[in-house]
Amino acid sequence: MKLKFSTLVIITLVLIVAIVAAAKIGSPDHQGYTEEQETKNSEGNTTSNHIENIETTTSAQKVTESTVVKEETEPKTSIPVTVPQTNVEQILKDGNFNYYIYIELGSGTLTIYEKSGAESFDKVIHCSPVSAGLGGSTPVGIFHIKERKDWLEMESDGYVQYATLWDRGVIISSSLYETQDRNTLVRKSYLGLGQPSTKGNILTTAGTAYWIMQNSSENTLLHIVEGSPKQIVSDPLPELNPEYVFTDPTDPLYRTLEELEKEGELPYSLYLEKGSFTLTVYKKDENGEYTVPVKAFRTAVGRTAGRTPVGNFAVYKKERWHEFPYNGGYAQ
Repeated sequence: MKLKFSTLVIITLVLIVAIVAAAKIGSPDHQGYTEEQETKNSEGNTTSNHIENIETTTSAQKVTESTVVKEETEPKTSIPVTVPQTNVEQILKDGNFNYYIYIELGSGTLTIYEKSGAESFDKVIHCSPVSAGLGGSTPVGIFHIKERKDWLEMESDGYVQYATLWDRGVIISSSLYETQDRNTLVRKSYLGLGQPSTKGNILTTAGTAYWIMQNSSENTLLHIVEGSPKQIVSDPLPELNPEYVFTDPTDPLYRTLEELEKEGELPYSLYLEKGSFTLTVYKKDENGEYTVPVKAFRTAVGRTAGRTPVGNFAVYKKERWHEFPYNGGYAQ
């Protein structure tokens, strides 16, 4: 009987322990702990993934920024750049042309070289002052002839003679004229040769511009540099003839009235009648005499005798504008 009672006690204790243990495992506290640990583990994994995403995004942004900066700092292909001297020498060696035009923007000079017997360009044909824009307004590099024009209108600036147009819009020409008349030279433009300008075109003396237009072929090399590596000193700018101040003295096609008369090409004679206030233009007839009227104009003459002298005179000077010193006025 005692044995059976002991056995029952043991069995009862085992059952109680088992029930308590089962109750503890199934309690809310134990379940909360497990979920909290799982949540923390899950958050840890999420945080780790988030950090990886941030690092990846930041790295991508750095690559993008680097690409943008690179694109901004790299020169655009449309902007002319200075050609290395070695390339120029190679082009001169391989090119099929007899002349080489070299322009230094820094020194304001244009030099034309001719190929010598030794196949090198060392013979100077012309060396003239030029007016050209610095700071990128006149492109630098190697160019070739595109077309030529005897007169070219420069928008609102006026006209230029003997214009040779190159690729990339580079134009070599004479200095400015007010109209398509060789007697309307803009003195400021002419006297500014050898000095920097605000425009991109290259202006030089009429004689040099005329030579380039007449003698350079489409294969002729034009090399423009920004600085003054050769330190060239050009010939001085020819002074304007005081009697023909509105004409470029280097223009080979310009002839004075005396030259025209001597060559028999002076076409007109002016006849002024003070009494009728008329001026008539005559041209030569078949016999070479001035008898054929061309135009007649109304005019004004001096009131006092002697103010407008009577007699035969020769036109020796023409001015686009004339200043009257006694009253400070001007007339065209």
